[in-house]
Amino acid sequence: MALEPEKKGLAPVGGEIRVEPASAEATAGRRVEAAPEGKEEFEELEEPTTEQAATEPVAAPTPVQMVQRVIQAPKDRMTAEVEAVLSEGLEEIYKQLSPKERAHFKKQGEETARSVRELLMQTKVNVKKVFDAIRDWLKLLSDRANRFYLEQEAKIKTDKLLLLAEAEKRERGNAV
Repeated sequence: MALEPEKKGLAPVGGEIRVEPASAEATAGRRVEAAPEGKEEFEELEEPTTEQAATEPVAAPTPVQMVQRVIQAPKDRMTAEVEAVLSEGLEEIYKQLSPKERAHFKKQGEETARSVRELLMQTKVNVKKVFDAIRDWLKLLSDRANRFYLEQEAKIKTDKLLLLAEAEKRERGNAV
């Protein structure tokens, strides 16, 4: 794309840039800036001279705080069901916890649900590991509930999760 003679020293914006030579006096103190692609416009910007730059105050850049958002992956059906089984019957005890304890218990519960889900999805399910993971999570409530009650809850939850895993495996077997 060649430039028209009256537009010397300017470049088309967005396309291939070709600059026709112009006199040094005509271009002194000016620069050319490109606009978004697809536009055939010409822009001319004046650069401040050293005298202007010395007299005009320069604004300090404002600090920007970086915010990281944690985007959680959507839970699959199996993980949601494991979490539902683990949380069954614990509503009353959960309500008695302080907000700090609730946050810790919930975080540990989600980690337990992930590990239990992984154990249940294996070809050969290790029942002892599933039971131990659930019992260790429920031990966080040891000051709120009887130790034997927590053992019994862990056993009941393990049995329910094993039935859930068997049903899931049958479902996957039929789907293939």
